Amino acid sequence: MRSRPRCTASAWEGAHSPLSWGDIIFEYAARDTCVHPLDPRTKILWLTAVTALAIVLHEPLLLFSLFLLSLLPFALCRPQRATWLRIVAFYLFIFVGTTLSQGFFSTHTGGAEPLFWLIAPDTPVIGAFTGGVAFTLGGAAYGFVQAFRIISILNASLTLVLTTPLNRVILGLSKLGLPPLLAFMITTAVRFVPTVFDEWKMILTAQRARGIPITGRRLIEYSLSPLILSSIRRCNQLALAAESRAFGAGVGRSAYVEIACGPADRYCMGAVAVVTGLLIAAGYWGV
Repeated sequence: MRSRPRCTASAWEGAHSPLSWGDIIFEYAARDTCVHPLDPRTKILWLTAVTALAIVLHEPLLLFSLFLLSLLPFALCRPQRATWLRIVAFYLFIFVGTTLSQGFFSTHTGGAEPLFWLIAPDTPVIGAFTGGVAFTLGGAAYGFVQAFRIISILNASLTLVLTTPLNRVILGLSKLGLPPLLAFMITTAVRFVPTVFDEWKMILTAQRARGIPITGRRLIEYSLSPLILSSIRRCNQLALAAESRAFGAGVGRSAYVEIACGPADRYCMGAVAVVTGLLIAAGYWGV
């Protein structure tokens, strides 16, 4: 008589583990904060303003100020402790990545002498081809500052995603004049990453519960095919659901949930306009 595969400790942990990365970083989390009730258009305006400022500002002090300002609404969302830990780890990865990459490859060296050579200019073939690859403090400092651009945009993006349900994001984009089909595509693309994470986690849990050791090569072998098939099935279901609701029919489209700007939204929009104007003026006249 064939024995039944026993549920291993890893399978039990997988089935009862905390939220995955996709859940924690990209998912809407219902909480009682001052940011959650705001109109989605206010948060979209904030994201647009932060993105524009991250592009046009160049002074390190202004970029650091933008980072702190973008962190404030995100902190008011009161994310869970696990969320903070993962986001801090992710941000550290960005800082290290941009610092190292710009330290080696940036032309913004500030006239500093190379600290060391990764590839010396006299290295046969590759040295002559590249002219040598050196690590400079000026390039590293430039990369460290540029990380504030990326992280500021991520802070504003997470503020929107963590505090606004998907249907309200679509509605907010539509009210701002974006075609509903395009708004649906954008929000579905944002939702795609956590959905795939969840699906992959369930597949691994199911395979471990069957007693299949998921290590090394088997991780790809036993999870990739089901993940692709599941993604195709989900796309078909999404297309059928949209078609059955006459999505994209065009004229006279209504919404079950309506949104309206309240006094808090108007105050926030005014604050966003003032902050944007002050930072642009400071960048123009110099700090």
